[in-house]
Amino acid sequence: MAQAESATGARLLAWLMAGVILYGSLYPFAYRPLPDGMTLMQAGLLAWRAPMGGRGDVLANAVLYMPLGLATVLALARRPVWLALPLALLACAVLTTLAEVGQMFVPGRVASGWDLTLNAAGGCAGAVAGAILGIGRAGHGLVRPRLVDGAAALLLAGWLGYRLYPFVPAIDRGEWLRSLAPVLNATGIDLGRVLRLGGLWLVAVRLLEAVGPLGRRGWVQVLVLLGTPAAAVPIVDRVLTPEELLAAVLALPVWWVLRRWRRADAVLLAVMLAAVVAEGMAPYRFGVARPFGWLPFGAVLHGQYTAGLQAVMLKLFLYGGLIWLAVRIGVRWLTATVAVVGLALAIGAVQTHLPGRSGEVTDAVLALGAALVLRSGRARGR
Repeated sequence: MAQAESATGARLLAWLMAGVILYGSLYPFAYRPLPDGMTLMQAGLLAWRAPMGGRGDVLANAVLYMPLGLATVLALARRPVWLALPLALLACAVLTTLAEVGQMFVPGRVASGWDLTLNAAGGCAGAVAGAILGIGRAGHGLVRPRLVDGAAALLLAGWLGYRLYPFVPAIDRGEWLRSLAPVLNATGIDLGRVLRLGGLWLVAVRLLEAVGPLGRRGWVQVLVLLGTPAAAVPIVDRVLTPEELLAAVLALPVWWVLRRWRRADAVLLAVMLAAVVAEGMAPYRFGVARPFGWLPFGAVLHGQYTAGLQAVMLKLFLYGGLIWLAVRIGVRWLTATVAVVGLALAIGAVQTHLPGRSGEVTDAVLALGAALVLRSGRARGR
């Protein structure tokens, strides 16, 4: 029964991802014919000659298709892995081909063979990850890991991905020193940020424990809590702040105490809710109202790939974490989903009055996507 529900959720997630991808690829939905005398084959050959985009463009194309590949493998959970994996790869390849061909007819968009290759590679990576880990297959993947909660693994991956984006190491010693500068030259601590980050790290450790037996070992928790901020130092364009370091250091002893309490998940739900609201309401100053944005993923669509992808990974963790914790304490999945999507819409409405914030429907879409990720990523319950 649980596997059937997971497959249903995965199918919904796969369709949602396919819709989001086509939406982003064909925006702004204004079409024009090919230049006079140019055939579709000639346009395709030109696409393969298009130069590769910047780092943000490359990462966006690769990361965008990973959830689709993963969701497609989960949707085919009843079929053998040797059949589900090629079908998932084929689905990703067909979709990216259709998207790139469609972009040939959209003014301002450029079809690229590099994009097609990166999209297919991202979908392949997501599909292979799902097949290897066996997420949604009662933990029976190609390597048969002892995976207890696949949904927790996906949420944890979102958090760590947000912390380590853009995943590109720097080899310049000066870059490392610039990353450490906020810690080495710290003159004060933002206590509010420490508390927010500490609460999120508590949830991350809880997810780590839920993933499997290995996640409940103390040395693994120390490695994740202290290793993740340290790993960000050699990554380009990332800096380590004293608040981030202090939050990670304090989260571990707090969790070792909290985990012994039977109502730990309820406490974490309250902590996560407070962190989501606090982050959404910053900078806590109201101004002149602006229109609510009904265009999802506006930052990514307008080329702000780095900020957009980081925000997507963080919001999936935040809203998915709320739903996951609510379900853990006995709330029905549908009830939790409706409540969290409603919360996302409410925060977006308030953000139309906050300077420097853009209230839009993106958070609600991400909350729904996170709910479907949880539904499709369910593995064995404890």
